[in-house]
Amino acid sequence: MTARLVVIGNGMAGMRCVEEIIRMAPDRYEITVFGAEPRPNYNRILLSEVLHGDRQFDDIVLHSLDWYKQHGITLYMGEMVTLIDSARQVVRTASNREVGYDVLIIATGSVPYIPPLPGSDKKGVIAFRTFDDCEQMTAYAQRYRKAVVLGGGLLGLEAARGLVQLGMETHVVHNAPYLMNRQLDELSATLLRRELEEQGMQFALNRQTVRVTGTHRAQGLRFEDGERLAADLVVMAVGIRPNIRLAQHSGLATHRAIIVDDWMRTSIPNVYAIGECAEHQGISYGLVAPLYEQAKIVAAHLCEQPTAPYAGSLPYSQLKISGVQVFSIGDIQSPHSETLVQQYDGVARTYRKITATHGRMSGAVLYGNTAEGAALVDMIKQGVSTEEWLEREQAAISAQGQAHDPAEAAAITLAPQSIVCACNAVSKQHILDAIRQHDLQTADEVKEYTRASGSCGGCRPTVEALTRCSAACEQAASSGLSIETEAQPAVIATVCDCLPYTHAELREQVLTLTSTSQWQSLFATARQSSLSSNRGSSDRNNGDQATDSSLATGTEHYSITNSQLAGKSSDAQFPTRLPLSVIQTLLSALPAATEHTGCELCLNAVRYYADVAAMQHMATPSYRSAAMSIIDNDMPNSPHPYVTIPIARATTDWLASMYTDWEQHILPHPLHIVTEATGVTSEAMVRMADLGILSSPDGWELYAGGYVQPLHTGQLIGEMEHWSDVLMLLDACLHYYVHTAYYGEAIYEWLERFGVLHVREHVLRSLYEPTAEMSAMKGAQSDADTMSILQRTM
Repeated sequence: MTARLVVIGNGMAGMRCVEEIIRMAPDRYEITVFGAEPRPNYNRILLSEVLHGDRQFDDIVLHSLDWYKQHGITLYMGEMVTLIDSARQVVRTASNREVGYDVLIIATGSVPYIPPLPGSDKKGVIAFRTFDDCEQMTAYAQRYRKAVVLGGGLLGLEAARGLVQLGMETHVVHNAPYLMNRQLDELSATLLRRELEEQGMQFALNRQTVRVTGTHRAQGLRFEDGERLAADLVVMAVGIRPNIRLAQHSGLATHRAIIVDDWMRTSIPNVYAIGECAEHQGISYGLVAPLYEQAKIVAAHLCEQPTAPYAGSLPYSQLKISGVQVFSIGDIQSPHSETLVQQYDGVARTYRKITATHGRMSGAVLYGNTAEGAALVDMIKQGVSTEEWLEREQAAISAQGQAHDPAEAAAITLAPQSIVCACNAVSKQHILDAIRQHDLQTADEVKEYTRASGSCGGCRPTVEALTRCSAACEQAASSGLSIETEAQPAVIATVCDCLPYTHAELREQVLTLTSTSQWQSLFATARQSSLSSNRGSSDRNNGDQATDSSLATGTEHYSITNSQLAGKSSDAQFPTRLPLSVIQTLLSALPAATEHTGCELCLNAVRYYADVAAMQHMATPSYRSAAMSIIDNDMPNSPHPYVTIPIARATTDWLASMYTDWEQHILPHPLHIVTEATGVTSEAMVRMADLGILSSPDGWELYAGGYVQPLHTGQLIGEMEHWSDVLMLLDACLHYYVHTAYYGEAIYEWLERFGVLHVREHVLRSLYEPTAEMSAMKGAQSDADTMSILQRTM
């Protein structure tokens, strides 16, 4: 005899479970479905696109009425179940219909949370949860002009974008300092707010609403401080609550939702609960991927198919607004997490932050380009270590040479078994197999065959990228680019053909040789002799160099080019540098040197490492002395982005002084420094410099590692409240670069080798644990100041 299966809830979770049961055992159950809404199952996630006008209702229907008939499913639409009689194993509806069951699945989902504000029951106050809500909002837009959305989370922003699209003046009111505060950090939320403001939204942040105003219908909101915001329509989008009224009335164990075990069984035999109405180990999930995981486990359990128990899900969020890509996973604000990478590209308007906890990947935020999202979900699910993440990061950088855009690069490096579509558990290999076997050309065709991107649509960019570059993905897998393939050890180039040392080895050899008192004495004698014989020429040459550098009113540039990098400078030009004869002597003393050693490249490299060694061994004063004296000269400390002329003049003096001092030494690579000194500089120009200073709402930011060709955008080193402090930060960063870089290594290459986190930590430590020389010049900072700046920077 066929068992009777009743499903309460005709939504995405319940119908996915029915789908899986039909696939595994099509004749096992006689299925009856009750749905509270008077329509077939539709994709609730895409309601925002219906509101935007991008889709019609038929476009988001998941199961047509014909589908139910085809599979022998009895569907009762618009009929609400009011009681579960577990003793008789019968469900009763509001129309007194009774249907018996052998197995019951509760998938009643959730209901909008309406805050208990005075006036929230007035006409003109609605939620955004169902297709009926979309129709109601569309009707209001035809009659009224102003709308306010209460809630700056995912749902609220999607509703607001739809209202803007419908032509309404739309305000979003949020009780937190920034949007999506549970999913984003402040920087990504700021980028999002600016983008949405450009689309027409207006925001009232950090506001506490106390009342919906109006006599007979809603006319706006009143805030805690007494201010009012007029509106004809108020949309409540502050959250959802599990729909558990039926379960409570029927005697099931509930807490926040219906309590279930690892097989999604409730406290009553033969009754299961899945989706937003279920609570597993204290957590109820409101996203589609966990709902589908639960549905699959219940289906396998009911069909007696092997399956693992439900162990919880890793939720992630994606904003579904046309033209805006936002992705978030994990708890990025946990006090126990550390930042692995944080990248902001002001030109492309992209932001990327990845965090780890106890050495394992734990969270991420992507803004502007979310193609990496699928790979991040997979890695965080697996608990990938920071070391393995770094390997994958390097593989992704290599893949960029084979891809036309970042989405393709991410798709190429994604491991074959990685899940691309978490909602439907579709792997990269499954998609590639479908593309190859069926000659699929578009993402829509891939969706039809595999269901990838057919639910929330968040993986759509990755599916499109896989469709475009499937051949490259197959080639990457076979050639070993995938992280799963054992990587070959990298071949480290030597300094030149005549000296068999890498830069690291040559640096170590020079430092070892020059550590003896004999060499230090030779260095001191050579420098004193050079200074005595060239007195006076340095001022003239310094002036010539300053003329060639780029100093402009408005935007302050300074290029430290060191023409000797090309082997064209003479010792006379730079009186404190070691003479060529000393460098040749040092070169010949290297253990691996031969009679053929001594080309222009290795001579210049040895000169550079010897110069650094001299500074380290002999405590040769660096640029700090002169530069710091300018920092201390009554410089204004205003963090305002439009700064005054004295700061611009002080900037010029400071950079000139730094240049003059560092002209005595050899830099590893030509250096370009740009500072924003009047507020008219484009952010892109500053971020493309080796070192750049930008104003920010909280003070000043130092970026390092910008480069034009190949294109690299500067990474944030730190943020300081005062102008003098950010100049000290630049000072410390440059000092560390010069003392640790390889000859010919640009700052962006140096950052890639050390990692921005390491550089940031060292620079800040040197700033707040200064040498005796620095302490004398600036004085010790308090612990409180140190903690404050570390919190703003790290």
